[in-house]
Amino acid sequence: MGPKGSKQGSNLPSGTGFAMTQTLTSVQACGKPANSHSHAPSYLYRKRNIYYFRYVIPKNMRESLGGTEIRLSLRTGYVREAKPLADRMHDALRIDLQGQLMLTLQEIKKRLAALVTNLAELQAATFETMESDPLYGDADVAPSAKELRYKQKALYQDRRRQEDVYERWLIEKLHGPLLSSITTEKYHELLDRPFKSEYFFALYTERHAAFLVNRGFFSKEEIEENKAVIGKALMQACLMFNDYVVADEDGKTVEAQKILADYLATANPPLVPAASQPPPPAPPKLFYSEAVERYISAKLRENAWKPHNVPDIRTRLLNFVEIKGDMPIEDISRQDMRSFMEILQKLPPHRNKGKRYAGKSIAEILAMNPEQTLNVATINTAVEAVGSLLEWYVREGVLDRNPAKGLQVKDTRQAIDLREAFSRDDLERIFVHPKFTQGKFKFPAYFWIPLIGLFTGMRLEEIAQLFCKDTYQDKDSLLWVIDVNDIGQDELGLGKSLKNKNAHRRIPVHQTLVELGLPEYRTQVAKAKHIRLFPELKRTAKTPKLGKQPGKQFSAVVNEVLGNSGKKSFHSLRHTFADFYKQKGLQTDFFRQLYGHDTPELAAKQYGSRFPIELQYAKVIEKLDYG
Repeated sequence: MGPKGSKQGSNLPSGTGFAMTQTLTSVQACGKPANSHSHAPSYLYRKRNIYYFRYVIPKNMRESLGGTEIRLSLRTGYVREAKPLADRMHDALRIDLQGQLMLTLQEIKKRLAALVTNLAELQAATFETMESDPLYGDADVAPSAKELRYKQKALYQDRRRQEDVYERWLIEKLHGPLLSSITTEKYHELLDRPFKSEYFFALYTERHAAFLVNRGFFSKEEIEENKAVIGKALMQACLMFNDYVVADEDGKTVEAQKILADYLATANPPLVPAASQPPPPAPPKLFYSEAVERYISAKLRENAWKPHNVPDIRTRLLNFVEIKGDMPIEDISRQDMRSFMEILQKLPPHRNKGKRYAGKSIAEILAMNPEQTLNVATINTAVEAVGSLLEWYVREGVLDRNPAKGLQVKDTRQAIDLREAFSRDDLERIFVHPKFTQGKFKFPAYFWIPLIGLFTGMRLEEIAQLFCKDTYQDKDSLLWVIDVNDIGQDELGLGKSLKNKNAHRRIPVHQTLVELGLPEYRTQVAKAKHIRLFPELKRTAKTPKLGKQPGKQFSAVVNEVLGNSGKKSFHSLRHTFADFYKQKGLQTDFFRQLYGHDTPELAAKQYGSRFPIELQYAKVIEKLDYG
């Protein structure tokens, strides 16, 4: 520690010859307090996934209290909730049970050892900034760094020059500046003069009380009840440190290190574990399936997830149990995650829905060697879901690493090839189908939702969850508008959710939708006192998304008129909308705002307001013509 010439980041004075007492009075910086808890403290432990508080009663109080320890359930499985509560309980019990808070000399020395260690590590700093130190008076007449070094060394080495420090200290009651500690002889002399020395040591502690409390070495109550003992220990540390500095300044590195090591050895004796107090048994491990439910519950409490999204999330997370089996999350290895990902790459889509794979185990399905397998995006989504869960438990202090971090299958496909747009011929064949031209859909939603998607580029769920009040006539431009937001609840208390922050937007309604009667339809539904624009759509446990049935109905029409459409689905309508503007070079900031994408230009993104409705209509919607 503190090799000569080492660099240490600190606000301490750069003068290496400063006495420890001057360092304490002039600088409020030191090592990490010995009694701070950067990890779970010893009095906090987990059992069966619940945290408990454990307080060992002092030996001299066990007979009167009728026990050796106190154990209480904190009724939480989350360390960030349990630790503050345990800290408060520990402090309260320590004050209540220990009464006057009398500390042993050994405990005081142990706490001061952290300060000594830190100061020793800073010993090798240079003297250069001492020239402007207020200790030496007016900066204009301050001595040079070389002169300061000489004066400091002389002050430490000539102990006779410090003989009067003790008496002057008592007279001034420690209000004057302290340049150094007293001599070792004077220290021992004080120990033989009880009344006067106790008063002196108490004053010495008072001088440094604010520093010791602020840095966490002692509480105010401990200072008050242990002034003289703390003062003795602090002065002993000062004397030792001065001897250490003198040896180090003279280049006697080995001698200096021995002085320091001898002190630290007495301050931190080897600990012998008590045979009568075995550590509490290790808590049971948290299995993955239970970890999933805790994770979901926490996300719902934090309003990070919407309830209707939970079934899909749970299914995605439990892929791991189905493939790898249930196991403690602490035991999940990097190889387990790689194996999970590799098996996903061999599995077919919708394996739990199709008759061919229904009721079969993963091993049986793999033995069938499916021709069609999950696409890269689905695999990565499943792996990322497990990785997010494990990362959450890392942040909660349950795990120390995330074995799924950065793990995914490289997707070599181009985004433009993942889903095809509809051609003009496709659109004509789809929308002249009798279900559109003769109104043969069972519900109006199946008719309107695809048309709205085609002329606005909106996502399926964005359209399906619209409220009547989200479609209105803008009072300034008189244009009809669809307001995409997540505000409000329906009759069942269910709200709306959007994909991201950019999904919040207002879209002018295309004239074709107006001519087809969308405003009149909206008025009819509102008059019937419905909140949702498509009230016939319902959420169930099996179908938590409102857009699932409209999407299936549209896909049925597409497959009927186009055959096995492959990459063409409802989302192809959004792709078709975007492709129209791409081919004409019109994917500007106007388009991106309306489409629900981020604006790449910094000025437009951070400083510009949203474009007005009439400008969006003129620059984007009015130009849309599928022929």
